[in-house]
Amino acid sequence: MKLISFLLLLMSFNVYATGGFDCASKDKKVEIYGTTGRIYGNPLVGELGLIVDGVETKIAKDNILGYWNMDTELKLIALDQDYLEPVLILKVEQKIISHEFKGTAQLKDRTVKVECTVE
Repeated sequence: MKLISFLLLLMSFNVYATGGFDCASKDKKVEIYGTTGRIYGNPLVGELGLIVDGVETKIAKDNILGYWNMDTELKLIALDQDYLEPVLILKVEQKIISHEFKGTAQLKDRTVKVECTVE
């Protein structure tokens, strides 16, 4: 019985809480989503999803240059596959007495206003 308890304890060390964020422009032509963990360093877990004009692109975690999520603001910079230029610069802030974050998503060809839900 002690062995089983010990093994269960060891297996639980890899468990950590996750949350995420979903952002979209009002016309839904731009959508951004990702899963984040409550961990040190880059909290992005896996890939970043980016949908522009119905075309979905996955951006690897290694291509995320900067990620900042501190209480009332979320900032993220994603680079292209060659690490040369930004594909996305996301800057959103939480408005007073609201659960939604509002701001801008800057893409290569345009900048759009977005609203995000951050967990």
